[in-house]
Amino acid sequence: MTSDAPTPAGPQQSQFSVSATAGFAIACAAFLIAFTAGLFPAVLVGVLGLIVSIWGCTDRTRRGRPFAIAGIVIASAAIAQGLLETLLSGGHG
Repeated sequence: MTSDAPTPAGPQQSQFSVSATAGFAIACAAFLIAFTAGLFPAVLVGVLGLIVSIWGCTDRTRRGRPFAIAGIVIASAAIAQGLLETLLSGGHG
């Protein structure tokens, strides 16, 4: 005897990209750090946010690409802000 009822699936997994969300959050943190701590922390955290956001952007099996793109833009702005702040302060940032 066959049943037409669907079989219960296991626990639902989130289809949202964790790397895209993490990249966005790290990029936002880098942007805030760029205005308070100067070059090294902003660039370090900004590069980390940029890498994670790019990784999230390439994950086509999950949603979250807009967060990844926003993370790329914000991380790039944080890196630029950290560099600009250092250049304008004469290298003492």
